[in-house]
Amino acid sequence: MQPLNKNSWMKNDKLNNKYRVNEQIRVREVRVVGDGGNTVMPTRQALEMARQQGVDLVEISPNAQPPVCRFIDYSKFLYQQKKRAGNEGKSSGSRSGSSACDGTGPAGWQNRRNGLLQPEKRTGGY
Repeated sequence: MQPLNKNSWMKNDKLNNKYRVNEQIRVREVRVVGDGGNTVMPTRQALEMARQQGVDLVEISPNAQPPVCRFIDYSKFLYQQKKRAGNEGKSSGSRSGSSACDGTGPAGWQNRRNGLLQPEKRTGGY
């Protein structure tokens, strides 16, 4: 039986292979961005700084010259990316299911009471 590694629950994750992390970054120098601005430095130095801070060096934009990286907790970063991807399809402006126009929402009963909407007529039996 194999021991479980730290990220075994993310093994088949689509986002897991999208970003290079720590030793997977194989370029001479990287641009590290963060709260304090951005700095171009050798990759080895950036990896050492990440280890000292207890975080991962994650390549955010591999096509830039030099590639852009950040010091972040990789598992937390993946969680945020998954959460963001799940919320992309949802719209924040409208709620489905009820509205004042169709008479089923919170204001719908008031509109029916005030005579703005006619109650639905039921036809047929149960």
